[in-house]
Amino acid sequence: MATQQSRILAALGAATLATDVHKPVAPAIKRTSSAPAPKQRKPSATKAAPPLKATRSEPLQTAEPPAAPVYSYRTVSPQPRRHFAKTDAQADEFVALLDLKSPISVDCEWAVNFRKGGGGPRPVSLIQVADKQNIILIQLRTEVKPMARFPRALRRVLEDAAVPKAGANILNDAKKIFKDYGIMMDGLVELGALARQADPACIQVFGSGKRMVSLANLVKRYLNKTLDKDSDVRLNNWEKVDLPERMREYAANDAYSGYQVFAHLLALAKASDITLDKSKFTSGISYPNLVASEPTTTHPPEEELPPVPVLHLTQDMSEAGVKAYHLRAFRYWRLGKRSMTNMCHELRVDKTAGPLMPSTVISYVVTALTQWPHRPVMPVPEGEIRLLLLEDLRSWERHYNIDEVAGQFINYYYQTFDSNRANLASLYRDSSMLSFEGAQILGTSAIVEKLASLPFQKVEHKVTTKDAQPSSSSVASVLVSVTGMLVVDDSPNPLQFSQVFHLMPESGTYYVFNDIFRLNYA
Repeated sequence: MATQQSRILAALGAATLATDVHKPVAPAIKRTSSAPAPKQRKPSATKAAPPLKATRSEPLQTAEPPAAPVYSYRTVSPQPRRHFAKTDAQADEFVALLDLKSPISVDCEWAVNFRKGGGGPRPVSLIQVADKQNIILIQLRTEVKPMARFPRALRRVLEDAAVPKAGANILNDAKKIFKDYGIMMDGLVELGALARQADPACIQVFGSGKRMVSLANLVKRYLNKTLDKDSDVRLNNWEKVDLPERMREYAANDAYSGYQVFAHLLALAKASDITLDKSKFTSGISYPNLVASEPTTTHPPEEELPPVPVLHLTQDMSEAGVKAYHLRAFRYWRLGKRSMTNMCHELRVDKTAGPLMPSTVISYVVTALTQWPHRPVMPVPEGEIRLLLLEDLRSWERHYNIDEVAGQFINYYYQTFDSNRANLASLYRDSSMLSFEGAQILGTSAIVEKLASLPFQKVEHKVTTKDAQPSSSSVASVLVSVTGMLVVDDSPNPLQFSQVFHLMPESGTYYVFNDIFRLNYA
């Protein structure tokens, strides 16, 4: 099996070195005439004529060399085809056109609400993918509605580590796509880091180290073009129902110029006989617990489907909030291995009515999983839950928004700690463990007793950083890392602290399973 590096190097054969390079024009020198000499007066009989004063010429003007032409994919010959998808079916059809054995680039756009209280960045609205012959623009959501689901073919390409995908600051784009849609992009090539290997001389321009290089600077150096980064377009509303042509051109130029820079750098490395170390410029989003094999997407008629094993609703399930229809949805998904299409038809109560919405089915299953009083009868890999959530575009954001969970927890925890530590008891269980400055305390009572006995009267936590990521230990569990300053009894010298929480879901909420606290004395 070919390694990822060999796949990248194999792409060299398909890469074409950009030939549209303009040599700088020699500056033209413009000279201006001197000011006219003053008129001479007739000599006087008594006074000698004054000597002529030298006049100063105007400064020499040097014409500026012409600016690099504005980049446009339309000047490439043969011109790549541009496709625009507004449904997941269209997106899958266009993605099938890509040559995955050659370089491809990926970029994305999203709307930003700058008004106070506007919520900041919106989810990714547009994903652009380009190869030598195609530019594919996929609008995942508009102001009216999102796509039904994240396109399956696009997800497979984005998550395939053997398919190198290039971009500028591409890892940050990948992190946002995971946060918004649960897609774990892999095989990511950072163009600036690749340039430092393929073109060592660029370090004099871009600098060494890991500093990001903008796509505009890469296009300027390697394609000798100016990439239009007009903020009126870049910061526009990418969720418009009818995306204006100017915005489509902008997105297409970003994607195709990224492809051309990628192909150029690969060809440059080959021509210079440079062996590329892929570990220096490739990365990916990796949560092994969220990986799962994609199920077969066949939808046989109901009469041809095998029966679903029985699972009875117990009293403790009912008391925890699990309803009969929640359990039924869980049975059909987990035990019956039904596809989403089949579940939407089979789970409807009124058979004369239309099928259920995928978001409804997903909500039933997630409720059964998160409100189950004990672990489900059958272990449920989180990877399979992720694939279930991806069957509806909004469900990942609705049910797996770990940043929102972390933010709400942090606010509640520290506000409660600073006002009345005894009230933290509701956040712990008898199985909870607190590691406090190296000492381990087990159980709710012991933890609250320890926190209440800390030798200060007044305390204030000032959070500096907070990070969250999914945990592999349980369905929808979350790891939260916090750093900040601790002001004790109005002391003018605050203490630095760090704290890590392992949050476990329970009956629609979360509790602290592990809590690790440290003061940083450095």
